[in-house]
Amino acid sequence: MENKITKPKMVIQMRNGNHLLLDKKKSELFMQECEKKRFIRVGDEWINTADMSGLFLPETIERQKREKAGKGTWKCKKHDYEVDYGKKCGYCESGFEKK
Repeated sequence: MENKITKPKMVIQMRNGNHLLLDKKKSELFMQECEKKRFIRVGDEWINTADMSGLFLPETIERQKREKAGKGTWKCKKHDYEVDYGKKCGYCESGFEKK
């Protein structure tokens, strides 16, 4: 497994279901601009601020997707492992570490 250092991200969720990534540091400035303008430039694209549902952490979007899919799962934060509701993470339960 390769470890990469990435900048923290925020996700702009649009009403049509699309998601746009934004650096977390820039998200506060972005929200200030949204209060002033109707159209905002994100990278090479322009979006209508009225079509934005919100600015979320990637983990929130991931959880929403699992809930909408009806998987009935949760994610073990320690092992980054998807587990059915009502059950324990197999790695936590067995005492073995995920490799």
